[in-house]
Amino acid sequence: MRRDLWVLDAREQADAAEQYRRACAGIFAVELSGADASFSNRMDSYHIEAAIFSRCEGVAQRFDRSPAHLLADGGDNVQVVLDLPGNRWEGDYDGRLVDSRMGVLRLIDWSRPFQFRADAFRTLNLMLPRALLGPAAGFDLHGLVAPENSPSARLLAGFMHALWENLPHLTAAEARPMATAASALVQALIFSQAGVAWEDARPADKVSMVRARSLIDARLDDPDLTPECVAAELGVSRAKLYRLFKPLGGVSAFVQVRRLDHAFRTIMEDKAGAVSLSEVGYRHGFRSDANFNRAFRRRFGAPPGRLRNAAEGGEPLNDYRRPDLIWDWLRDL
Repeated sequence: MRRDLWVLDAREQADAAEQYRRACAGIFAVELSGADASFSNRMDSYHIEAAIFSRCEGVAQRFDRSPAHLLADGGDNVQVVLDLPGNRWEGDYDGRLVDSRMGVLRLIDWSRPFQFRADAFRTLNLMLPRALLGPAAGFDLHGLVAPENSPSARLLAGFMHALWENLPHLTAAEARPMATAASALVQALIFSQAGVAWEDARPADKVSMVRARSLIDARLDDPDLTPECVAAELGVSRAKLYRLFKPLGGVSAFVQVRRLDHAFRTIMEDKAGAVSLSEVGYRHGFRSDANFNRAFRRRFGAPPGRLRNAAEGGEPLNDYRRPDLIWDWLRDL
């Protein structure tokens, strides 16, 4: 189990604020609310298998993760943020407007853009690869805020507090199961709280939604995937399927977003350019290059050709290298 500590303080480092801006530039833009001379930031993190658990303290600032940042790092992690007493923030998570009055626990999908402003803050943070969330990753969890009086939120918050207090005393073998336990509690939170997206949906409908989203994710490479196919495999009517997906903009819109996200990862992983962009588009349901380029640019702010160039080691998308893990990247600066 590795521990990393990253501290910047303008009282000891005259260029601390500029170091911070450069370090963050590859993952989001930051705009400090105060003067550089009063800047400070501290991040203490533990790496537990594929999970990263950290405590952060920072001054008031604004964070902006744009589509260009998504292209630059290709992160596919989910972050759980537990605000410690006194934190105040408000943000726009890809169209979901939320703030600190709604709860102390929030989830962030790093494969999607966000902007939020925070006063001076202290947080506990859990970063998990999406794969660790199983079926729960199928929900629209970006910007999800859990009321602190909900049982699932109390359980997860209590676990995060207890884990932070005990991590310095755990061996690597003792800490390893903690990532599994954390993932289970995060999944429980998502299952209990994400249901508000379709208000008074019955439990059976929520189960159908999870199954539908898992089925769609499993068949994103199938160009013949249609709402009719999904409905048939689930054994539900088209009308019911459309009703379930109405809060997410409809079945077809959801399928296209997930296909574009999957196409993004396909291009990034194909560093040799073995599969043409036309083939990538076709495999993800786009019958013409023009439609694929247009939809891809609308989703990520740049055409697929630019991403292919970055994946093959061509001109970078920005001045900073892509981090495979955010905390590793910050530690290496």
